[in-house]
Amino acid sequence: MTAQPAGTYDFPFGEATVYGHALELLVRHRKPAPAEAIHLDIGCGYGRIAEPLVAALGRKYVGCDGDAAGLESLKARGFEVHRLVLAAEEETYAALRDRVGGRPVASISILDTLEHLADSAAAMRAISRLAQENGALVVASVPNVTHRDIAAKLVLGRLDITDVGILDHTHTRIFSTATFDAELRANGLYPFDSFDTEVPEADQHFPPDHCLLTESTVVGGLLRALRSSADAAHAAVLQHVRICSPGPCAAIQPYVKAYVSEQRPFLTAVVRTQGRRIHTLRETLLCLSGQTDLDMEILVLGHKLGPDESRKVEQVVADQPEETRARTRLIHVVDGGRSRPLNVGFTEARGRYIVIVDDDDTPMAHWLETFRALDRKAPGRVLRALSVRQDVRSVSVQGLPGLRAEGSPEHCYARTFDLFRHLRANHSPPICLAFPRSAFHDLGFRFDEALTTTEDWDFAMRVALLLGVESSPECTSVYRWWKVGGSSRSEHDQAEWDRNYDTVVRKMDASYVVLPPGSTRRLREAFFWVSWIYPARDALRRLWLRIPEPWQPAARRMVRKAYRRLKGLPN
Repeated sequence: MTAQPAGTYDFPFGEATVYGHALELLVRHRKPAPAEAIHLDIGCGYGRIAEPLVAALGRKYVGCDGDAAGLESLKARGFEVHRLVLAAEEETYAALRDRVGGRPVASISILDTLEHLADSAAAMRAISRLAQENGALVVASVPNVTHRDIAAKLVLGRLDITDVGILDHTHTRIFSTATFDAELRANGLYPFDSFDTEVPEADQHFPPDHCLLTESTVVGGLLRALRSSADAAHAAVLQHVRICSPGPCAAIQPYVKAYVSEQRPFLTAVVRTQGRRIHTLRETLLCLSGQTDLDMEILVLGHKLGPDESRKVEQVVADQPEETRARTRLIHVVDGGRSRPLNVGFTEARGRYIVIVDDDDTPMAHWLETFRALDRKAPGRVLRALSVRQDVRSVSVQGLPGLRAEGSPEHCYARTFDLFRHLRANHSPPICLAFPRSAFHDLGFRFDEALTTTEDWDFAMRVALLLGVESSPECTSVYRWWKVGGSSRSEHDQAEWDRNYDTVVRKMDASYVVLPPGSTRRLREAFFWVSWIYPARDALRRLWLRIPEPWQPAARRMVRKAYRRLKGLPN
């Protein structure tokens, strides 16, 4: 398990390099140490961090590596050096203690070395044991294999192994942000601060005019946008740099077991409530507990509940049947606007799909079952089942709050999802859309907390434009439409709704849009009608000006009648 000598490469020290960032972390978290304490640099190479480290920390520098050229360079510059080959844990631990020679160790670094080791875990465990004995902090760095340039090239099946860089030909291990942090903890090193190096274009950014690497192409821009949406903090990271405290090895698995499915409920129902409609919340939870398919968890998000509302909501949850109560969690959200509880709920959700359920919605018994059938047809898409709208009004029944239907349920929503219609306005109540968990947890989609209305339409369109929608004409829920008060329409005036709509449209207009098959024909038809309507409108205006004024009321009635007949409306 001999390491490839890191000293093969001689990179200069710089504040923006991994050496500069590692030193900054050591200075930032410097602890008092005895005058004779040393800094141990494992896999030191040419040790270009040595002089700046001694100047900044005042500690004696000791370099260890398996490459003779690097050690000779350090020795000629007056530093203590030792040859060290990282092997099995016990062997490495014994060798490290021998090089230290009983002196106190204030800090340890292992920079751009772990990726060269066949058994990096053994080296980390040995370093953790030495650090625990001395109360030393450990700085470690590795290249980031998930840099967006590598991600773009992998789409085409292109893997360029290079002489140096992220995909250096001597690397035997690769690390992402998650796997590096997990492996550190699993081997007794606990990161508590980071200072990664970032570059917009990594060493893998070649050729420079590659269609997937440049943002000037639509596909290149789309890939970069997706990568940034999924993990904006690390999309441009070249090297991960962590400072760690030593401790016992964490009982976690740093890698994923192949072909083992995650044990998750099929669906999470995220129920927002402000505790104002306890009677409808109780009814909604009753409908959820009466599903024909109960593979579901229920998250009740109590938003800014006062003491009285909190007590009532907790009582409603406690009153549920035992089986339902076991699958229900009440989560208090004390801040933010309408979107805040949705982001909290989606973060906490464990289901494969997540649905927003208002505390006055009525999901029918086959609501979840219908989503399950859609998932079998098209897993991973947004799932949509039909909802009907019913006008309701608050009433008092024997002194208790209640509601009264103001008519029959209306089929006012399209039976299937129409993308172009939804681009104009929202035609899908939240309860009829099931979003894949991965859209939020992996792709990074979030509800816009700056929006005071239309937050569900904004989120749904961004996800639907990328993942597509699988629809069922089956009616599975009743969406209640409050005639007087009790809804966001009454709490926010039309001007506020218009501002939010404009904001959402501007966001969509600034984003890349992926259109599903069949869109070309729809666009051609739309442009045909536009090209015909505008000249016809201008001609009608000119004709209208020639109609004598006494005849204009009759002409206006004829135009209105023709328009309603064209739209299929009663005259």
